Amino acid sequence: MERKTENKSWDLALKILARHDQSEAMLAIKLKAQGIDETEINSIIEKAKAYNFINDTVFAKNILRKAQEKGKTDLWVAAKLLSYGVNKSLIKELVPIEGMEEYLNHE
Repeated sequence: MERKTENKSWDLALKILARHDQSEAMLAIKLKAQGIDETEINSIIEKAKAYNFINDTVFAKNILRKAQEKGKTDLWVAAKLLSYGVNKSLIKELVPIEGMEEYLNHE
């Protein structure tokens, strides 16, 4: 029975990922909202990463590229990535602007 639940949860994750790119944090939030427990969510995220279905670095770089095409500021990009739950150290690496450390550490 547990295996069947895992398959349903994995199928749900695939449906979410098929709609559009997700950060790890976004996927976790959506799965949790469907009542999936944290241990299973972590397992799903690791499996998705192993299949390269989810990759926060690629996700963040795509957001950055699209934002630059639209003329958005680096600060806007950093705020957007934070809202998607992208790791702060990855944001600092991809969006190297003066004052970023202070911005990211302000809660």
